[in-house]
Amino acid sequence: MWSSARLTEYIQRRLLQEKIIWVATVRPNGAPHLTPVWFVWHADRLYICISPTSRKARNLASNPRVALSLEDGRNVVIVEGVAEPANSEERASVAALFLDKYDWDILTDTTYTLLLRIVPEKFMAWGDEAQAEQNKKEVDKR
Repeated sequence: MWSSARLTEYIQRRLLQEKIIWVATVRPNGAPHLTPVWFVWHADRLYICISPTSRKARNLASNPRVALSLEDGRNVVIVEGVAEPANSEERASVAALFLDKYDWDILTDTTYTLLLRIVPEKFMAWGDEAQAEQNKKEVDKR
């Protein structure tokens, strides 16, 4: 297993390419809640757009800590961080990214109106692709 507290080129590439990320939040009673969502990676932040009445939104209102994982269980990327509402400037800049990636206009959607910025605190990655990148960096250092 390879893990990193920092963002690597491999992790950034995966966050830019992948379409689905699983979001783990915690219910007020301590039970976990896990759901897949669409996301964009921009300016070293993850952005998700959710319904403000969803279980995720209610969980995050009481505990903003979040863990996220890309779908591929063989080439794992996990991000831990804190979710907070995005500001209007961010909303305008990431709206184009959602439109390009998913053909989804978050500015006109009437259900998924809560745009969250997730500030990463820790990155983890393992699997063949992550290990290959790590091995290449070690060889390049020699």
